[in-house]
Amino acid sequence: MTGPQSERYHDLRVRLPADEDAASALLREVFAEGRSCGWKLISAIKRAEADVLLVTWDTSGSLSG
Repeated sequence: MTGPQSERYHDLRVRLPADEDAASALLREVFAEGRSCGWKLISAIKRAEADVLLVTWDTSGSLSG
């Protein structure tokens, strides 16, 4: 997809550290950064066997439309 619609969404792959406390801190930082940009969190998906979280943001700042 190209054009304005393709720029509306931002996918971010976050490699999670093995340490649970460090992973929680990293995720708080990632979510805070997106919110500070005015983005809306669409999804955060992690497979049980993977160490990567896929985060999708709506950069328009609105879930409507």
